[in-house]
Amino acid sequence: MIGEIREESIGAPLEWFAAEYPALIACVQSAYDLGELSTAWELSCYLAYFFESRSQWEAWEKTHQIGLQAAIELGDAYAEACMRRGLGAMYVYRGLWDEARHNFDLALAQFRAGNSRHWEAATLQSLGDLERRLTNWDDALSYYDVALRIYRELDDMPSVAAVTRCVGVIRRYQGRWEEADTYFMEALPIVEAGSDRRSLGSLLHSIGDLRRRAGRYAEAEQYYSRSAELFASIDDKRWGCAVKRSLADVRLRQGRTDEALVLLDEAREVFDSLGDRLWGAATLRCRGDVLCARGEYQAARAALLQALDIFDQAGDRRWMAKCHISLGDVAAGESHMSEATDHWRTAAQLVDGLGTAESADIAERLEGAARS
Repeated sequence: MIGEIREESIGAPLEWFAAEYPALIACVQSAYDLGELSTAWELSCYLAYFFESRSQWEAWEKTHQIGLQAAIELGDAYAEACMRRGLGAMYVYRGLWDEARHNFDLALAQFRAGNSRHWEAATLQSLGDLERRLTNWDDALSYYDVALRIYRELDDMPSVAAVTRCVGVIRRYQGRWEEADTYFMEALPIVEAGSDRRSLGSLLHSIGDLRRRAGRYAEAEQYYSRSAELFASIDDKRWGCAVKRSLADVRLRQGRTDEALVLLDEAREVFDSLGDRLWGAATLRCRGDVLCARGEYQAARAALLQALDIFDQAGDRRWMAKCHISLGDVAAGESHMSEATDHWRTAAQLVDGLGTAESADIAERLEGAARS
């Protein structure tokens, strides 16, 4: 009987957390109130993984703020750095870039002062992720380079693979497809040999996106299928729906727009329930593309404008440009070429100097408009 209980608990930890997390949040507050300060910040660290998988940003922030105060009262610089790094990660997900950078910078200084080499590298990796989100490619690559150097010194190959994937993502965003593929495939055997299912799922998703871009849809679907299975096994609905969004684009390119809309509506419902505005907006943008392909231009424009507003608020120039590209396609579909050209030129201005793959897509559209 004991073995059965243990097996059940190990097999479904996230389901258990979903039922018990309000009590666990209360435990963090109670530990702090009772003066169990070490317990308060350590429990906050453990809970972050679960909050991340469900986009529970408010709970993540609340527990980490309690943990941060506990660390400060303890005078424990390492604990304070852990809390600040966790807060920075949470702020990145919410698109609060300045708050994220402030906490990462403080955490980095504290980890360095304490000679915590692994966590120094992890914080550098987080800063790289932040700059990548802001399309500051050179800054991101600089952070990743230092993080990689430290991870290699520590012989931490899973972390080397994680950063290698991040470099590959930048190359993909820049349209340097062969380089991206090289980085992804270099990381794959290391990640496959480990036990981190989320990291493996994310890497397989990235490889699938490359195959999709190349028009190799059958291969893309194979990678997406493996990725989706991994995310389902850890009940990570957020990343699972990111895979659905990518698969919807495959269906769009195959002309199977009904299926694409079903996938996107399923994903959007989950993102809305999680309060994940940025990934929800990315899904809206994809939905606009599908509706445009179906000739439902009014609905497409509404979805794209809604997505554009969210990305504008977040200051995400790359995704703003993607929305303008799609809005231009809608206008072109309605034979409003002057409006279409205005959107494409706006997109070009947004990505000017960023070195993104979208630049080529925009140039192709503007050249076509000039010839027509």
